[in-house]
Amino acid sequence: LKAMTRNVFLSPDEQILIKVSWGKLLTHQQEAGEIFYTHFFTLKPELKNLFRPDLKSQAHKLIAAITILVTKMNKASHIQEEIQKLARRHVQY
Repeated sequence: LKAMTRNVFLSPDEQILIKVSWGKLLTHQQEAGEIFYTHFFTLKPELKNLFRPDLKSQAHKLIAAITILVTKMNKASHIQEEIQKLARRHVQY
């Protein structure tokens, strides 16, 4: 979270590009999430046991979390709040 305290700015064009690209990905969100986890576990198979077997649900949660970050990318304090909430939830696992 220390990295969030520094100012990182995206130009309006960069923000638009990210939002448009993410919007396109959302039309295939379940597939995108599953592709991510398939690739992730190929690279790091030792981490698979840290996740529940239901990867469809996990893929949905990943896409939802990234969507929150994309929609709030121009509000760093809101992103920091979301990351802190996510971290608190993950401590329970």
